[in-house]
Amino acid sequence: MLIHRLYDRALSHGDSPALNVGGQRLNYRAFAMLIEATRLYLNSAKPAGATFALIGASSLDGWLLTIAARAVGLHSIVLSGPKQILDLNLGARAVVLTMGAAPAPAFAAAAARSGSPIIAVPPSAFAAPPVLDKARLPKDDACGGHVLLTSGTTGRYKKILVDCAAEAARAEALGALFKADENSVLFMGPMGLWTSAGHNRPLATWYRGGRVVLEDSNNLAQSLLREGVNQLQTTVPFLATILDQLPSSFRRDDSIRVGLVGSSPPWALVERAQAQLSRDINIELGSTEAGTIASSVVRTPDDLRFHRIVPERSVIIVDEAGNQTPTGIAGLVKIRLRDNDVRSYFEAPEETARFFQGDWFLSGDLGRLNGSGRLELLGRITDVISINGDKHSTLPYEQALERKFAVTGAAILSAPNERGEDEVHVALESLDQTLVQQAPAVSAMFPTFRRVHVRVVAQLPRNHMGKIDRLALRAVLGLS
Repeated sequence: MLIHRLYDRALSHGDSPALNVGGQRLNYRAFAMLIEATRLYLNSAKPAGATFALIGASSLDGWLLTIAARAVGLHSIVLSGPKQILDLNLGARAVVLTMGAAPAPAFAAAAARSGSPIIAVPPSAFAAPPVLDKARLPKDDACGGHVLLTSGTTGRYKKILVDCAAEAARAEALGALFKADENSVLFMGPMGLWTSAGHNRPLATWYRGGRVVLEDSNNLAQSLLREGVNQLQTTVPFLATILDQLPSSFRRDDSIRVGLVGSSPPWALVERAQAQLSRDINIELGSTEAGTIASSVVRTPDDLRFHRIVPERSVIIVDEAGNQTPTGIAGLVKIRLRDNDVRSYFEAPEETARFFQGDWFLSGDLGRLNGSGRLELLGRITDVISINGDKHSTLPYEQALERKFAVTGAAILSAPNERGEDEVHVALESLDQTLVQQAPAVSAMFPTFRRVHVRVVAQLPRNHMGKIDRLALRAVLGLS
């Protein structure tokens, strides 16, 4: 478990840097002592009968609560906001954990409505420096796991429970894939701890003795300038923000490895990043359930479409009946699970039976493999529009729109008109409203579609991973 690894590092290399948060620097000894103080408080304060710890904090506080809660036997779930307490509806099975003299009112109100007790770890818990003693830590079989939440395949929360034994193997594999070591300085940007990448990449870096940089302010670029970052993990929208904030005096640093998760960027953004930041731009493809399955260095626009499967993973394409399709034929993406991957959703047997099939996971993506064995994604099963009874995956069309009109994003939806006939609605993300005049050119890209409506929006609604929120976009376009 991570707490054991951190304490080992604190006792053997205590002065080595572990974490930077908004300019505050903590070595491994100081980090471990903050965790230990949090653990001691929770060990005496946790309510009987609680199984889950709902973490109502982010950044440093979020990590302290997450690691400490697991060390006292609770399964940690990091919240993206107080509403999630109500959505999860765990009642007395969960305790909500926050930091401070008193819980934030929004978290306290949500906890009360859900019937979950709430604990705020007060500043007094850190008044006296604790003694680090590994003998007081629980063994792996007595530690709580960490629960990652995913809604990608069905549209509602599912729990991925990673126990202590699996965590170590997964972290070591991820650290090896991204070559994490004692010299690694990983900047996560504002990636939330509640996300899979926001949790797994820092964990893998600490397992290998590296340093993690978090930034709580809106000035993301300052950490790149201040902390000697050599690995950057972020999403497309946050990369654009970082590039906007970089001063003209910044010289491109090709030693920085940039990894993008959540969605592929427009080619124009890649060119800009390679000119301003680093030529080492990578697209990371994975799922909460199966972890990273592909990692591609971007050298040409084709690298945004065709993903290179990492060596230890296996991906096949199957049809609706589960039969493997020939090369170049589209179908459902299926990923072989490793020994340390989860093989079920926690407390969700029906969804487990649907998506976990023996040693394979059905990801919910549409795709195909080319002759070089690279994976081209064609969208989610749910990212399909129906026109005149025919099903069309939206992703190839959206990528073509981004290239043709040099916009930062494009989304396609279908909706019935007043006569019940399906029509196409295209939203282009741009500040240039004159693009509306390109409606005939847009329509010409869809010759089989009867009618195409074009809207230009300053910003497409996106989730925390940078993916387009299509339900929210329907509301924006008046299609709800």
